[in-house]
Amino acid sequence: GESAQSEEPYVERLVGADEGLGAPRKRGGRPEPKSEYHITVRTGDLHAPGTGPKDSPLRFGEGETAVTNSHVYLTLLGSTGQTTEHQVSKAIIGAATESVYVWSDRKVGDVVGLRLVNRAINATSVDPWYVEDILVTTKDKGNNINQRVPCYGWVYSGETRHFFAVGSIPSKTPQYLKEARALELKRSAKHYGLVPYMPSLPHVMQYTTTTKNYGRLPLEEKFSDSKAAQMARLQGMSFYPLLKGGLLGSMHPFSSLDEYDNFFTGADGPLPRPPVTGTWDSDEEFGWQTVAGTNPAMLKKLEHLPADFNSREGVAAMDAVLAEYELTFTSENAKGNVFILDYSMLGAWVGPNPSPFNATKTVSAPICILHARTGGTPMPIAIQLDRGVDKLIFTPKDSKWDWLFAKTVVASADSNYHEVISHLLNTHLVMEPFCVAAFQHLSTMHPIYKLLRPHFRFMLGINTLGRDSLISPGGIIPALLSLQQHFLALMQQEYKNWKLENEDPATRIKQHGAFDSNRIKDYPFRDDGVLVAGALREYVNNYVAEVYDNDQKLQEDQELAAWWASSKGGLRDGSLPYDTLSQRDELSWVLYLIIWTCSSEHSAVNFGQYNSYGFVPNRPLSMLQPNPTAKNTLNETKFLAALPSKHLTAIQMATTKLLSTSDPREEHLSGVELESLHVSERLSNIDRKFQEHLHRIEETIAIRNKNRRRVYPRLEPSKIANSIAI
Repeated sequence: GESAQSEEPYVERLVGADEGLGAPRKRGGRPEPKSEYHITVRTGDLHAPGTGPKDSPLRFGEGETAVTNSHVYLTLLGSTGQTTEHQVSKAIIGAATESVYVWSDRKVGDVVGLRLVNRAINATSVDPWYVEDILVTTKDKGNNINQRVPCYGWVYSGETRHFFAVGSIPSKTPQYLKEARALELKRSAKHYGLVPYMPSLPHVMQYTTTTKNYGRLPLEEKFSDSKAAQMARLQGMSFYPLLKGGLLGSMHPFSSLDEYDNFFTGADGPLPRPPVTGTWDSDEEFGWQTVAGTNPAMLKKLEHLPADFNSREGVAAMDAVLAEYELTFTSENAKGNVFILDYSMLGAWVGPNPSPFNATKTVSAPICILHARTGGTPMPIAIQLDRGVDKLIFTPKDSKWDWLFAKTVVASADSNYHEVISHLLNTHLVMEPFCVAAFQHLSTMHPIYKLLRPHFRFMLGINTLGRDSLISPGGIIPALLSLQQHFLALMQQEYKNWKLENEDPATRIKQHGAFDSNRIKDYPFRDDGVLVAGALREYVNNYVAEVYDNDQKLQEDQELAAWWASSKGGLRDGSLPYDTLSQRDELSWVLYLIIWTCSSEHSAVNFGQYNSYGFVPNRPLSMLQPNPTAKNTLNETKFLAALPSKHLTAIQMATTKLLSTSDPREEHLSGVELESLHVSERLSNIDRKFQEHLHRIEETIAIRNKNRRRVYPRLEPSKIANSIAI
């Protein structure tokens, strides 16, 4: 949780626990040397019982709190011993407070950790207690030595917890902390574990395979009060005004395209105007969204036309389009200037599908051919909506409504693939096994745990809520998509091809043949992504080299081996690049891929959703009419009838607004202190250099954005969310 200070910190002065009983004495009768300890306890941002948003359909709060009526006791662990036990709560420690305690106790050397015990006052007192961090200031002979102990954890009633101020791999654990480390790992093994979810999909956190299981998550994985309040507030801001505006519940289509525009500009306009509203129907905007939209890694260099493409008519039609520039399809394709968007992966579900919203949704598997002239933005030059060598080919030379309908079908197919595969499967679901395995098998002392923890923040909470409310039968996502319930089968189909190493943006775009900047000069996802990915790789390489002196130390790390084995067991066979991790460069590679996916990749495919989907004609998640079988049969009325009804439009707008809004207090890749800062000075230096590198990248992207068609903010380091938290 996030920290918050009370106006006046509560201060309680305690004497040493053994004072009054006779101070401990060394042999010879001399008193044992003592130090004065100032203990600052900070609890986190968590709501009090009964104040959570219980009426929210997402049910973020379950009533846990940092307030406890139990007694909590603290013991400092040092390099030469430990203090006696001291009480740090008389009866209540409140949420988001800072309390200071002072006591005198024996010298323990360097403070390396602490023990917290939550003792119930009586049989009915079972409150858990959350602590964010504890700052220990040791005063000795005029010197003040500060040591922060990061906790970010709950202490259940009757439980003993250990938190550490130092970080180390198992082989370097001080002897006096080995037992405490083992006890914490035993606790983690009880609370975390992977179980199968659905056939041919990644495993998920235990207890969360059925609906309404958010309450069974470990308390550490639930949203902080600010996060829960933000999401509940956004729900109200998004859905209530749409209901007031008469969209929710109406199964009728819009009467004109102007009616969409009026909705944003009217006095009751509930949501901001997406930036595409004025240009959404242009070929330039369509092309721009292939390289800078919500699904920016689908574009591929055309090697050969698909076997089920109407090549005879299609090539002639494309020649007619390119003749304006005295070019031909064949010559431009030979130069590498022709690209393709191919949605053949949707082919198994093509056709009309009955919908519970009094409509029939149509799934298409279109083919779109694009041309990048003189390195410019790829522009659509031919679209085939249905598979088959005798099917219609649409081009910019067709009527306005024919061409607009064709582009809209492509945009809808792309949007279905984006939501199900690029977003849900390839970020949320494939990262969950790494997250659960880390919490189960890596000690909180482990430097790799400390590296990964910020990037796993709230992931289990949002994934569990997603399984409850978004992707469950009758959930919002199947209700919105043309695919409807078939989205699960699409995930199972595409998961067979997923590999972790393909998450690397350079690898993926090179495989797609779109890496050459001479062919596409301005490809924001590629260009900005390569900068951020390069910085991440350098950072992780340096971090791992500092943690492990050599490959043998890595091979001896049983915690790391258990994490990798568990992660591997939760994912498809063959999806990971290594059976075991035996070299430092192997570990660096997979850690970089995980951090990139949880931060940069997810930010790229998530936070632009409302900008693309908020103006529904731009990217409708469902199409309600079949594709035309002849040209010149469409008009505005027929085009609007194919788009989502007012009810589905409202849900699409509100849902994508909710999903693409970042918490104001979200942690970002740049500009925040990562937990690694509190491990060692040398790792802190590595982190500082990484932050400096990100700052330089931010400046480079700012210059690029001045010359782009539209600002691309998704991979600005200060806007990259650290974790998959929405």
